Amino acid sequence: MLKYTDIQVNRTVEQEQALFESGLRLVILLGGRSEIRFDSGYFELDAKTKPKAAFLPLNRSEMGKKVFQKGQHQKELVIFLYPKWIMESYLTLSSYHQFKQHLKPYSITVTQPMLRLIDEILLPENESEPFYMIEKESKLLSLLPNAFSQLTQSLPLKKDRVYQLTEALDNGRFDNWNLKQIAKHFHTNVTTLQNEFQKYHKITIFAYLRRAKLEQSYNALLNGRSVMQAAELAGYSNAENFSTAFKKHFGITPSQVKRDKIKGIM
Repeated sequence: MLKYTDIQVNRTVEQEQALFESGLRLVILLGGRSEIRFDSGYFELDAKTKPKAAFLPLNRSEMGKKVFQKGQHQKELVIFLYPKWIMESYLTLSSYHQFKQHLKPYSITVTQPMLRLIDEILLPENESEPFYMIEKESKLLSLLPNAFSQLTQSLPLKKDRVYQLTEALDNGRFDNWNLKQIAKHFHTNVTTLQNEFQKYHKITIFAYLRRAKLEQSYNALLNGRSVMQAAELAGYSNAENFSTAFKKHFGITPSQVKRDKIKGIM
């Protein structure tokens, strides 16, 4: 999903607070200034001198509002990569350390090939042209690898305690461990480890693990597992509780995923 804004701002406007859904956004600012005030953070880009772009990870839903400062001509393209789309595309975001921290933007360079693709994406719609929407989607899918390729070229984070713990949680090493056992493994205590982890990720260790398990359960459903099997994989013995947590995270119920898969939508 994408959204393009091209407006001349003659007076400062603060939109009403709204819910920003969890997911990853690629914000490409071709002109003007982009500003979002979240309840627990702040995002801004300034393209007065040249186009700017940044990935903005929302690891959970967040209340916020957009602010349009007067005296600017804002031209902004936002590409929304929601959890449902990410899972269906088999894109493993956990391998990108840049997205670990909630609301922490990661800037990338808007290259000339990217600008050419953006120009083509923003061409006026021509519904009479055969395969117009397919061609537009193709351009969009070509733009994303251009952006993601810049992430793999960056230096990895120093493998400190939090980074090692994050990797272990992602690969399931600590699935059956308690916090005391995990802390002992890292030669520290529970309080210190929890504080270090929460300072970086903005969520607790087990909240992070629950989220990772939900993502694994989504893949299990796509691969033909039953709702109950997916629930057990995510650590839930009650299917109703699992469905509630699943819908809160992905915006769709496990049974809907199964139905869409059968219909060939996914």
